[in-house]
Amino acid sequence: MAEVAEPVRDALRGCGDGKLPWPLVLTGPAGTGKTCAALALADYVRGPSILYPASEMADRLAAAKCGRLVEWTFARGEDTRVDPLLLWREWCEYDLCIIDDLGQRANVTDTGYEAIKAALDAREGRPVIVTTNTDLDGIARSYDDRIASRLASGTAVELEDGDRRMNAAEETTP
Repeated sequence: MAEVAEPVRDALRGCGDGKLPWPLVLTGPAGTGKTCAALALADYVRGPSILYPASEMADRLAAAKCGRLVEWTFARGEDTRVDPLLLWREWCEYDLCIIDDLGQRANVTDTGYEAIKAALDAREGRPVIVTTNTDLDGIARSYDDRIASRLASGTAVELEDGDRRMNAAEETTP
């Protein structure tokens, strides 16, 4: 976890110790290490954790609503047709949930909005990390004030160290 920026490490510890509120919202430009930091924490969680891109959460909810989502479930230990109720019940069974790249699409569908709101509501006060390239005002414009408010009730950390991938590419270029 040494590559994770110190303010992020401090926030992760604070949330994990119950001194800072969940959700943990990591904001900043592309490549600053938001997803890397979230996955580093997932490595330290003793129980199961999961990461879904925000857009995939909407796709999963849409498939569950239509009866097309079939996947292996913890509760049954077998492939199961997942309806929306089971989808959120399973989401709550993880020790840590990560919503990656929230607000990447300019036009949020009704299902996309519903998926993010339900995911945040289901995890209220419990470990969830949200990564986004935009600030809370941008989230409010893409989704609405309710989603931004749910995120604002937690702990936000802005990463500004520049694009780590671009910096690494420059260092290896002869």
